[in-house]
Amino acid sequence: MVRFSFFAIKTNILNSTKNVIIPEGENKLLLNKYIRLFWIGGRVHLAYSKTDQDLYLKELVEENSRLKEEIEKRKKSEEILEAFFKQTVPLVVIMDKDYNYIRVNEAYAKACFRKVSDFTGHNHFEFYPSHTKDIFDHVVRTKEIYQVLAGPFIFPGHHEWGVTYWDWTLVPVLDLSGEVYLLILTLSDVTEHVRDKDKLRVSKECFRSIFENSQDGILLTTPGNRILSANPAACRMFGRTKEEICAAGMNGIVDLGDPRVMRAINEREKTGSFNTEMILVHKDGTKFPGEITSNLFKDKDGRELSSMIVRDITARKKAEETLRLSEELFSKIFHANPLPMAILTTNDGTFMDVNEALLKTSGYFREELIGFSIHDTSLWVELADRDSFREPLMKKTIIKNHEAKVRKKSGEICTVLLSAVIITFTNQECVLGIANDITELRSYQMRTAHLERLHLVGEMAAGIGHEIRNPMTTVRGFLQLLKGKEKYAQEQGYLDLMIEELDRANAIITEYLSLARKQAEKRKLQNLNARIESLHPLLSAGAAKHDISINLELGEIPDLLIDKNEIHQLLLNLARNGIEAMSPGGLLTIRTYQDDGEVVLAVQDQGQGIASEFLDKVGLPFFTTKDGGTGLGLATCHSIAHRHNARIDIETNFSGTTFYVRFTV
Repeated sequence: MVRFSFFAIKTNILNSTKNVIIPEGENKLLLNKYIRLFWIGGRVHLAYSKTDQDLYLKELVEENSRLKEEIEKRKKSEEILEAFFKQTVPLVVIMDKDYNYIRVNEAYAKACFRKVSDFTGHNHFEFYPSHTKDIFDHVVRTKEIYQVLAGPFIFPGHHEWGVTYWDWTLVPVLDLSGEVYLLILTLSDVTEHVRDKDKLRVSKECFRSIFENSQDGILLTTPGNRILSANPAACRMFGRTKEEICAAGMNGIVDLGDPRVMRAINEREKTGSFNTEMILVHKDGTKFPGEITSNLFKDKDGRELSSMIVRDITARKKAEETLRLSEELFSKIFHANPLPMAILTTNDGTFMDVNEALLKTSGYFREELIGFSIHDTSLWVELADRDSFREPLMKKTIIKNHEAKVRKKSGEICTVLLSAVIITFTNQECVLGIANDITELRSYQMRTAHLERLHLVGEMAAGIGHEIRNPMTTVRGFLQLLKGKEKYAQEQGYLDLMIEELDRANAIITEYLSLARKQAEKRKLQNLNARIESLHPLLSAGAAKHDISINLELGEIPDLLIDKNEIHQLLLNLARNGIEAMSPGGLLTIRTYQDDGEVVLAVQDQGQGIASEFLDKVGLPFFTTKDGGTGLGLATCHSIAHRHNARIDIETNFSGTTFYVRFTV
């Protein structure tokens, strides 16, 4: 208990006549006319003689010195108390017995998010109403100290802060009569400590749960490889009880002949941990592959221990071997496949791998594709082909023989059949794509269709050609006869026009018949350059009428088995088409050269090119884009090329068109 003494001073005024002076709070000499009084130590002393006066005066001086010392001590105590309130870490509150604030320190005000001056004149439960009011009343009533450890508390108006925890003590201060007149409350915030203890408790519970229920074996060992504990999974793995595992030690459960054991131990000594695979030993002596992860740590007593997580990887090793063989087989099939193949990511079409056939076909190098998206290349010719190919893949649908046009690095367009399926590659979802180049097939099919049409037209022409020509010849003869008579002199213009139209009709019939002409018996071994040079004057004369120049670039080529007349007709038709496709001032180039075992005749103009929508129809009988054209010129050229075991390819763009006639040597 802390007690404070209060002194009440009472005096009886002695009989005196006047001039009695009794100031409160200090010792003073009391004088009257007859006697002298001294107030010393709370008592009145009467001095009747000079000796008594000197004695009391000395005692009075000593009493005053003692009181001054007491005052100084009280001042120091007040200074210490003030410093305590300002500097102390614990929260301190002084309140009266009715719980009104008298004084709080800075720490308490800060913890309450207030200023020290905010508490004066307020009651504690005005700020913090709570169930502790009963406790405070109990302390006042019993005059006993009350202490609470880790008491929960929620700040009013701040529930989002959650529950806080406090150690607090309430001390009653008694007066001289033994009644409570002050209360001293000290508090300490232990929220973090309580939460740390909760975390530690939860952590221990988690560890215990993991230890007991883990599917992996867990061992607790010393750095000297003595086993202190083993969980149930470890017991099942090694076929031993916990006691047997502890008795056997590490030397009894690992294959000491495995060099990875010592390497792992040395690694842990250097770095504090290791993770490695090694051979483990069952109780019956059976050896099996395992993976061990170990870490050094210290327990609460500072002892260095190690944990070991042990996993039986027998099934994983078998799966890895099966996967390795499967991947090896897939790799061989993938890279040795003659069809172009690629593996791309499903999300952005990034090339993960490509085989040699794709590189050879596309003309790209591996480093130009791997790691890049297919969208970064110009492989797709038509975006519609790309979208129609991608849409079923997004639905995990297998794609088979999707026809599309793709562009090689050189710019050449080819037709392919695409097949694709979703696979897992390097642990991610990918597309395995396979391409089958059918450019030659489609070209062959187109040529075959052309030839079939030519053959059909030719057969029709052969069937009716002579029947039409005979009447036409008769009509033309009579028209010439009528031209010689004076009677029809004025109709000469009409007669000439009719003869001209009959000749034009005869020329068309001749072209019809050329479509059906069988393999010529007049083919001889001769040089194509000689045939071109012999026709050059005739071609130049025809070109000059349209202000067109002809340039010959004739390379060294071997002789071919050709029909001179048919080759002349082929050259005339191709040259006439080129001349008519150009504006005045254009240049027609005729070249010959060898290419991959073939002799090539190239006729190149500087026209505006052939529209893409017409390109597939070029060479069909009766198809023409020229006014007054018959659509039989190029059809005849295809027929002649076919009879010479040759083919015609077309290359066209906005700067002109080139017809390539490729003769097989």
